[in-house]
Amino acid sequence: GSCTVWLILALRAVKLRRRYGGNIVAIPAFSWISDLHAVTQNGYRPLFLDVDIETWNITEVPYVADAVIPVHWGGNVCEVKADVPVIYDMAHSLGASIRDYGTVSVFSLHATKNVPACEGGVIVTNDREVSRRIVELRDRISRLSEVHAAIALTYLEKLPETVRRKREIFEYYRTHLPFKFQRVDLSHSYSMCGILCEDRDDVLKRIEGKVDTRGYNPLAKGFRNSDYLSSHIIILPSYPDVNEKAVVKWIKRKL
Repeated sequence: GSCTVWLILALRAVKLRRRYGGNIVAIPAFSWISDLHAVTQNGYRPLFLDVDIETWNITEVPYVADAVIPVHWGGNVCEVKADVPVIYDMAHSLGASIRDYGTVSVFSLHATKNVPACEGGVIVTNDREVSRRIVELRDRISRLSEVHAAIALTYLEKLPETVRRKREIFEYYRTHLPFKFQRVDLSHSYSMCGILCEDRDDVLKRIEGKVDTRGYNPLAKGFRNSDYLSSHIIILPSYPDVNEKAVVKWIKRKL
């Protein structure tokens, strides 16, 4: 199963803290659609939270939430303290140094991640009852095939070198490009590399066809930091074989 499926099952396996009906799950407004799917597929209500403008992650959980899905955006690790179930979306975080796994944590093995198995996910927990329920749900709904598992194990051996190389790319971009980068407080897997440009749309037009870039749309609008990030972000290519010097050269030539 995919990381999206594991998020759905993880949320289904935990018992929500029933404060205001027991169905409010907090998620970042600046995130991927999988987090919203996990909430709605379980019949819960999403409570969107704004993110920190520097780290691009959420930092606090409101009292009304019955559970929370913090996201390590792009692999930038965050730690969220809450007295409700914490289901970490660590889709991009394989290879980062992680101390807090919350109630449940979910990783992705998608083809674009640091351990690409074409498709699939990994779920971890130290709660025996939650683990038991996840295994029951997994056996009925979703399992990782042997082929995908074999591919994942091959790339897992290369993970330290993959992270080292992607960090090298990240640091080269940060050193040689005049843009703002994500602040790293704890650890980072460098799965994605985003920059913030005041004239984002103009920059994208200038480098179109020369540099493989993309934007990033929020799950919900009307949040100051999330709206700013989504309207200014450019995600740069950071796969291990990328020629980062050529990327920088083309961007600088078109500025």
